[in-house]
Amino acid sequence: MIFFSKVYFSVILICMNFHHLYGIKCDDVKNTDGGAGSMSAETLSSMSASEVDTCLVELGKDRLQPDQGKILWSLFLKNYDSISDIPVEKLRTVGWVSIGISVSDIRNLTFDDSDIIQAFGIYHALNAEQLSALAEQYFEYTNKTPEDITYYDLIFLRQIICAFNKTDIEHIHPEEYKEAAGILGTLKDCPIEVLQGLANLAIHDDAFGPPSEWSMGEVKLIGAVVQGLSNEQRRLLPQEAQQFKQTQQNNPTQ
Repeated sequence: MIFFSKVYFSVILICMNFHHLYGIKCDDVKNTDGGAGSMSAETLSSMSASEVDTCLVELGKDRLQPDQGKILWSLFLKNYDSISDIPVEKLRTVGWVSIGISVSDIRNLTFDDSDIIQAFGIYHALNAEQLSALAEQYFEYTNKTPEDITYYDLIFLRQIICAFNKTDIEHIHPEEYKEAAGILGTLKDCPIEVLQGLANLAIHDDAFGPPSEWSMGEVKLIGAVVQGLSNEQRRLLPQEAQQFKQTQQNNPTQ
C-alpha cells in the first residue's frame, strides 16, 4: 500500500513537471473540473500564446481571479502587434479573461463596434478603475452625451454603467431606461450612488411612476435598482413587495 502511494505520488509529480516544462493545452483546460478557474496562475502561465489564442472561449468560460486573468490576457496579447489588431470576433469571446485587462489596454480599445461594448459590459467582476476606463472609452468613441443614450446602448453597456456618475445617469431619458430595466435590474457590485440615479429614472412618470403604483412584476423587473430607492420610497412599495425588498437587502448586489 505504501509502495502504491509512492508510485501514485511520483506519477502526479511527473505530470505536474510535464505541464510546467511543455505547457498545458486546451484539452487540459476542457478536461479539468472548473476549467481555467481551478488552475493556478503559474500553471496557466505555462500555456503558449498561440494556445491561449485558440483556446480563448474555453479559458473565458469559468470565473477567473485577477491574477489568472492577467496572465491569460498578457499571453493573448502576444499574438497581436497592438490592441487595435485584435479581431472583433476575438474580443467578443474574451469572457472572464477580461478581468485581467489593464487600464492602459482598455484605453487603446476602439468602441466603434457595439459587440465590443457588449462583451466588456457583461459581468466579469471588473474593478472600478477598469469600468471607469471603459466608460471613458465609450463616451470618447461614440461622442454621445447621456441624453443621447438609447435603451440599446444601456443593454450593451450593462456593468459599465456602474462607472457612470449619478448626474449623468439622471440625464438618461426615463423611457429609454424603462425599455432596458430588465437588464439593468441584474447589475452586480454597483455603487449605491449609481443605483440611486437609476432609481430616480425608475420613479419618473415616463418610466414606472411612483413606487406606490408598482406591481410585484415591476418590482422584480426593476430588481437591483430597488436598492437605490430611499427608505421613504421603499415604504411606498405595495405590501406584497415588502418580502421581495427584504430579500434584495439580504442578498445585496452592491
